[in-house]
Amino acid sequence: MLLLDEDAVHDVLGWAEVEAPGVYEPVGVRTAGSGAAPPDGLLRAGLEPSYLPKGYFSPACDCMCFPRWHGTDPEGILFVEHFAKLNPFGLFDSAEDATSFSTYYEGFDWTERGPYSVAEVFLRAT
Repeated sequence: MLLLDEDAVHDVLGWAEVEAPGVYEPVGVRTAGSGAAPPDGLLRAGLEPSYLPKGYFSPACDCMCFPRWHGTDPEGILFVEHFAKLNPFGLFDSAEDATSFSTYYEGFDWTERGPYSVAEVFLRAT
């Protein structure tokens, strides 16, 4: 669920905690290079191609992390070069790597088409 208001995030997290304590945590996102202030109390985890701000589909998730819709090649080699660039959060460390991946991903006839932007992802400090 994409919430654009911090109060709404705390509201939803509050009722989610009643149902499943400690399971959910807020994740902040912004379009990379937008100049928007990063969310308070969250640290930058990395970048990924996304439909943000009009959606939140992840092509990296689609073919490298949780290939639910399309999967990947049976040998698991089509995206190995890009997979090697993912950080421990499953995100890219540079906008160039994220963009290079999305361009490559869109080169296959079975993938979801953009337009993609690069989303900057923020997580709670651990």
